[in-house]
Amino acid sequence: MDKVGHTMTAGNPSADKPGSEPRRRAALTKRTRTRAQILEAVLAAYPGADPFAPVTVDDVLRVAGLSRATFYKYFTSLEEAVEQLGSRLADELADAYAAMYGDVVDPKVRAATGFQLFLTRAAMEPNWGSFVSHAHYLSRDEGLLRQIKSDLQAGIATGDFKIAELDVAVDFIVGVKTQAIRRLVQSSASQSYIQTITSMILRSLGLCAQVADTATLEAAYKLASAGPDRLSWWRP
Repeated sequence: MDKVGHTMTAGNPSADKPGSEPRRRAALTKRTRTRAQILEAVLAAYPGADPFAPVTVDDVLRVAGLSRATFYKYFTSLEEAVEQLGSRLADELADAYAAMYGDVVDPKVRAATGFQLFLTRAAMEPNWGSFVSHAHYLSRDEGLLRQIKSDLQAGIATGDFKIAELDVAVDFIVGVKTQAIRRLVQSSASQSYIQTITSMILRSLGLCAQVADTATLEAAYKLASAGPDRLSWWRP
């Protein structure tokens, strides 16, 4: 019996060592914390030395204060880290849409809210804006593209939007949104800029100027009044 029992524990030497489980938990916590630290550094590194180009691993390491060996212990490449960060931001975006869209029925206001939601965060968090506009995030986030398409289809159904080609309209909105975010990141564009470009987008979808302006202002008011309580990234 003693021999059998000895054989069973011999296959797992750490099982006999006191405190092995706490050490494993501590190691897991450290790995999780370091991985999160690297992803935060990827976001904080934007924009890099060249505001029109993606960051490099060296940019990330400088922000994180970690060695190259540590980075590659957790990620095989910068692209992998960018993908994981993008996935996390997509989850955050889904939460933001749910928080701001839940009680909005009018497709005009929904479209205006979604557009201003992105631009407002870019204005409040330039690093976030630089990342999403440089990492091809907007054109690759399937959840975002579905949301835009759904809002447009709802507007078509109500007769508010006059759109000949849905996919063209989606591409157009993503392109304008990307350029607007870059403008906000690179300059001190005001809230007036955000509202003006939102109204122009709505007009391009078939709304008259007055209706587009009204929907834009309603969405802006909703963001300003509900954003501080519903959005974790909101800044004064």
